[in-house]
Amino acid sequence: MALSGSTAYHRSDSSLRELTLLPASVSAVLPICNEDGAIREVIECLVNTLATVLAEFEIIAVDDGSTDETATILRTLAAENGNVRVVGHAVNEGYGSAVRTGIAAARFAVTLIFDADGQFDASDVVPALMALNTSRCVLGIRAPRADNLYRRCLGRFGNWLAKPIVGFRVFDVNCGLKLFYTADLRPLKLRSTGGFLSTELLRTLGLRADSVRQMTVSHRPRRSGSATGGTLRTMLQICREAAREMPAIVQRCPASAPPVGSRVHP
Repeated sequence: MALSGSTAYHRSDSSLRELTLLPASVSAVLPICNEDGAIREVIECLVNTLATVLAEFEIIAVDDGSTDETATILRTLAAENGNVRVVGHAVNEGYGSAVRTGIAAARFAVTLIFDADGQFDASDVVPALMALNTSRCVLGIRAPRADNLYRRCLGRFGNWLAKPIVGFRVFDVNCGLKLFYTADLRPLKLRSTGGFLSTELLRTLGLRADSVRQMTVSHRPRRSGSATGGTLRTMLQICREAAREMPAIVQRCPASAPPVGSRVHP
């Protein structure tokens, strides 16, 4: 059953030949904390978009200890549509923990990690799914990024930090739209509880740069709630987590092959 929501992807936007490039099924993981002003619209639009092009999908809404009305809204959405599943934590455990919980709950062939703050356009998911047909993973690049200069500068620092760890240049390591094959994620022993999760995940996968597709996605200003990522406090937490976890990561995950230039597509 479709949900009433904002603009979704329409089948007429793409040829039938292109639609055959889509995966058979998708688990969309949404880490959520105190997003009662945006979460209904985000999930409704994502449901409508995926329902247009996929026979099987699920929305895994990971409530990371929200203290506002988020949990009530999620329960209502799950009751309205069987594709929506709610899992979560009694208390806030951090972005990394929420993503790990969602990955563990994923049942379908492809895992989409999608931020729940309303800053991403669900219609961008369809071309990203098509791009996954020729890649091991797809990483979004917010362009242009609808954040203030301070947050953009912190984002550049995060990208700089990620490059020597991952082994190739990641243009937007903390972008909230990423796609992976679920079978690649299941064996990973991820440990990060915070914002270092994206960097740890890419390093642990051990991918070559030429197997990663980086593509631009739309980014909108936040209209409700408050951002927890992209702050100085968050970046300091990422640095501390990186220093704490890197010895174990290096031991269990040798560096990937030398970078050969990750592909960037508009």
